[in-house]
Amino acid sequence: MLEKAESIAPFENEIKILRAKALTMAREHTEAMKLLEDLKDSAVETDLVDILVCESYIHEHLKDHDAMYDCLLEALHINRAHEEAGIRFWTAVELSRRYEAAKEIYSDIINDEPYNSLAWYHLGHAYAATGSYEDAIDAIEYSFIIAPEFESGYMDCAELCFQLKYYDRALYFYKEANKLFGPESDILIHIAECEVKLGRVDDAKLNLFEALKIDPYNDELFYHLAECYAHQGFWYKAINAYHKSIDIEDRCEDYYFGLAKAYSAIENSEKALYFYRKAALTGLEQSCYWESYISALIKLGDYDKALKVLQEADQFTFGADLMYCESAIHIIKNDKSKGMRILEEALIENFDIHRLLFEIQPELELDPEIGAMIQYYKQELA
Repeated sequence: MLEKAESIAPFENEIKILRAKALTMAREHTEAMKLLEDLKDSAVETDLVDILVCESYIHEHLKDHDAMYDCLLEALHINRAHEEAGIRFWTAVELSRRYEAAKEIYSDIINDEPYNSLAWYHLGHAYAATGSYEDAIDAIEYSFIIAPEFESGYMDCAELCFQLKYYDRALYFYKEANKLFGPESDILIHIAECEVKLGRVDDAKLNLFEALKIDPYNDELFYHLAECYAHQGFWYKAINAYHKSIDIEDRCEDYYFGLAKAYSAIENSEKALYFYRKAALTGLEQSCYWESYISALIKLGDYDKALKVLQEADQFTFGADLMYCESAIHIIKNDKSKGMRILEEALIENFDIHRLLFEIQPELELDPEIGAMIQYYKQELA
């Protein structure tokens, strides 16, 4: 098709740039680069930006992220308003992890063009990547103050606020996004999540029911509805909703985990253990699900099975939480020296979650030897 286009318009640079992209996708990188170099010799400034953007695809394919960054930076120096160059430059920043340099570049762009919405948006993400979260929120907020139709700005700002536990601000941004771009089931789910965190569970349920009218086959909706019921102690309704989420999507460990906790709450140990195991096997590499399964076995007094599950978990994951479980089992089984040795390793690995030991077996909190060891490492690790 490109050959046919070239026969009709042999001097059209856009066709040659498309050919270079096609060659890149076909992994003919040398030929693609030669074609672009030939184009550069006679290119006017407007074409040069498109050529540099195309060149960035070649560097990305070759995993030369620094070269990708450099050629897109050159493109932005020529035309800061070029949308594709701006979007791909941020991709290059992420791939090369040059966030500090990016902050300076976006700040320079904003100094010249204060109403450049995309520059504010990417500056916010650069701040977030370097841990300046308050600056990140402010910068991303500017992006959609300047361009009220910029949905990604609203959503990313709200998500960042949620991660930082600024639930009121997150809720405000999600509600604004829903007014402008909704109603959308995904946004309503986010609104409900914020409302649950703020203790407004009834409001959350109303928004989830509204979302179900839009998307009745959304597994996440049923999961969050189940979480609301669980939060209120309506365990049978929660179980029903968890099952519906699993009927739609059976590969999510959180759904099985929620169901296990619900069955545990109604003291159906057999089903609780079954779904704790399903959660662990679905999220193989996440130690928290194995820990919950093992803790449930310990609380039921099945210490030998708990040790077998620990050995099984060792094949897939590692975590201080599992070490605390193993320590508790050995101490309970009167092999205290081994249990204390493992406890010491767990405290060094992650002291902050040491109270997990007492959640697993509350009477261990009364043991003076354990208390002395915890106090020692509290001072040592401070």
